[in-house]
Amino acid sequence: MESQVKSKDRVKNHGEVFTNKREVNAMLDLVKDESYKVNSKFLEPACGNGNFLVEILNRKLETVKTKHAQDYYKYSLVALSNIYGIDIQKDNCEESVERMIEITKNFYDEMKDNSGVEENSENQSNLYLENARFILNVNIINGDGLTGMRVDKDSPIVFSEWTFKDNKVYRVDYEMNEMIKAEKQNEANKKMSDENSGNLFSLTKTAQKEVKPKAYKKYEPYNLNEVFE
Repeated sequence: MESQVKSKDRVKNHGEVFTNKREVNAMLDLVKDESYKVNSKFLEPACGNGNFLVEILNRKLETVKTKHAQDYYKYSLVALSNIYGIDIQKDNCEESVERMIEITKNFYDEMKDNSGVEENSENQSNLYLENARFILNVNIINGDGLTGMRVDKDSPIVFSEWTFKDNKVYRVDYEMNEMIKAEKQNEANKKMSDENSGNLFSLTKTAQKEVKPKAYKKYEPYNLNEVFE
């Protein structure tokens, strides 16, 4: 069984205790259907060294293998782009990325070998892994999930929303705290709407428009094979 702690000091200073694989899968099974969907977004706000992230990735790649085998290059990157993690320890973030890269590489090599397509050259494999690493380095953030700020720089935690269309990748960034603020406003609007739903004389029955966070930054579309550029 893998150790659940790296050191007593880290447990004392940060409450760092990793979740066992058995418990990880039991918890993911509570949302089993979603965990296998390639496009479902998952955020682990205290991801440690990636125990939840790697199991989510394994499930998503299983779906790619069974449902999108003909376009595994694209859909495996889609799977990666919908997994997010935050951790206050930089080494945990780096370890999470490396664990996920290893899984992704093994998946790609298996699918490449099974496809028998000659265009899957070594250069293509290297491009794929550079794209995968770039996405993960953007999505796995060294920050404080309680404050919404990055640790390595005096800036807010920003999440990238990736959209894959044809051979293009579209990216829009949103501040974590702005996303939380918008979600809280939507919850308050829904609560108000629900409370007034049984009032025949209510003037506030009209559906509230969903509040969306303001984009932090928009990027020019990436070529699917050159996301890291």
